[in-house]
Amino acid sequence: MTLQQDLRDAMETTRSDPQRGAQLARDFLKQYPDQKGAAGGVIAQAGMDHHDEDLLHEAVTLLREATTEHPEHNNGWYNLGNALQALSEVNGTKDPEKYLATIDQRRESRIAFITAGNISEPRTIATQALTNLANFLDHSGRWVEAITVYKQALSVERTNGAAAGNLAVLLVVRARFRPRQREQLVALASHYARIERDNRDKSIAYMGAQAAARFDRLPIDRPKSPVTEPSDSYSRWVADNDLALSLAAQGIPSGPRWDDLQIGSISEPVEAPHAVPALFAMANVLKQDFLFARRLAYDAIHTAHAADSAKYADTLDYALYGRLPAALTLAQRAALDLLDRIAVMCNDYLKTPLDPKKVGFRTYWTTGASGKRRWRSEVREELVAGNRNLMALVDLAADLENGGYLSSYPELRHTGTHRFMVLHDETIGTSASSKAVDHMQITDYQRELVTTLKISRAALLYAIELVNEREHRESHTDGYRVHLDVPDHHDIRGMP
Repeated sequence: MTLQQDLRDAMETTRSDPQRGAQLARDFLKQYPDQKGAAGGVIAQAGMDHHDEDLLHEAVTLLREATTEHPEHNNGWYNLGNALQALSEVNGTKDPEKYLATIDQRRESRIAFITAGNISEPRTIATQALTNLANFLDHSGRWVEAITVYKQALSVERTNGAAAGNLAVLLVVRARFRPRQREQLVALASHYARIERDNRDKSIAYMGAQAAARFDRLPIDRPKSPVTEPSDSYSRWVADNDLALSLAAQGIPSGPRWDDLQIGSISEPVEAPHAVPALFAMANVLKQDFLFARRLAYDAIHTAHAADSAKYADTLDYALYGRLPAALTLAQRAALDLLDRIAVMCNDYLKTPLDPKKVGFRTYWTTGASGKRRWRSEVREELVAGNRNLMALVDLAADLENGGYLSSYPELRHTGTHRFMVLHDETIGTSASSKAVDHMQITDYQRELVTTLKISRAALLYAIELVNEREHRESHTDGYRVHLDVPDHHDIRGMP
């Protein structure tokens, strides 16, 4: 029998007899000791199909070894991502304590998926890994990032019906709770539903016929999404990169003020002071600073390098000095600095008794050292109430920690703030090295800057939605509360 046939037999056996299938995989590994990734994949499938925690632990151990020995093989990373995700969910994740206990497994799973997705061949594995990552993000409340990753999966394989169908489902779900954006979201869902329908064979191949059948309920006959066609290069860039501050999932909404993200009405106890809560000022500052960072980034990316009034020494390594690299690094720092202030806003809104000066995005949500972390009581209370936007922020913070798949972005910010970032427009030369100085190609830095903006945008959307969801829930509880509808700033000021 061939290696491939042995694997198929083991995988087929797991469906009816997981222990027997896993044993066949172990026997297979004895015969082919360099096939830890394949054997681990079979054992992982047995554990996933039958919710067997022991088999999943065994698979994770094998797959970690496989990815260490062959980091260039995306199949091992893909299987590791699946096994870790299943292991984190085998006992459920709705209970906040169970979620916290498995947060490291969830983070490692996302690292494995993104690693597999970044290895281009075989393409079918890369696109499935990105699809699974997007599914994982969506299930964690991180719908903004999930949309981006579904699109990445489709860019790897445009016929990936599973990615298109799941994206359409996400948009339909969002439309149910967003009356103002419903028409646009449903039209956009219809677009991706048609892609799925045209590629149903891939949906079945990647998900199975039963899972793919749920896409039959998706709308496919809606007209083109009624979004504003960008009239200038800046708004086109914002639309192309999904950087609008709007709950609309893609492009920019209609109207002159298309960054329409805002807190709706809130309610307060009748004894509260008769003044507009500070929450609105905080949200306004967060929005204005994001928009400034976004515009600064656009101008720096689309402006040719030009001399300023200073004289610079040439470091003989094709480095750039002046307004352009300064604007790029300032935009990156400004975008990421928003995250800590988002945590400060949550601290104030949830009435966590912490000094705002000591609040950081990556550390606010829990207390205690790694392995002994506990939820802050106010955070836990809101998680128990089911606020998935809060969970999205917690999950995002975990990925920004050291070792997370987004941890390089805070490091870029730290380099720009505490050390020195030097950008180059040619091959980096041979200037003297220093631990105080980092070097990067300007095109790479520009790409990372756009991703930083996307991270900050996602966090800001989750934070505003956290407030809106909590206020909606509070409005349906007993007690004497006053509803506050805050007027539009531009109307009060008589501005267009």
